[in-house]
Amino acid sequence: MLNDVGLVEPFENSEFGKETIRTCGLDRPSLFQSRANIAKTARLAIDAFAGAEDDISARFFGKLILSLGNESGDFAGMVRVMFIRSGDGVSWQELESFVNED
Repeated sequence: MLNDVGLVEPFENSEFGKETIRTCGLDRPSLFQSRANIAKTARLAIDAFAGAEDDISARFFGKLILSLGNESGDFAGMVRVMFIRSGDGVSWQELESFVNED
């Protein structure tokens, strides 16, 4: 499980999760720093999207979120999970539809 600053933590503190993190080296400092930079940007964009007062602003931040969560992007899965867990009930597919409306 990833938190909002890119730190990897075992889901429900499971032994399996701890071992996966250790075996794969998911907690190495260089990887954490790379994830942290993207996580911070994603968190700002998600918060701005949620607080947008008009569709133009929401679409702008939505496009940024989609860009960060692009399937070929680094840590795209982390960005998508952060967005889905943001609590505003919007799915990734709904975000794509909203941003691409004409």
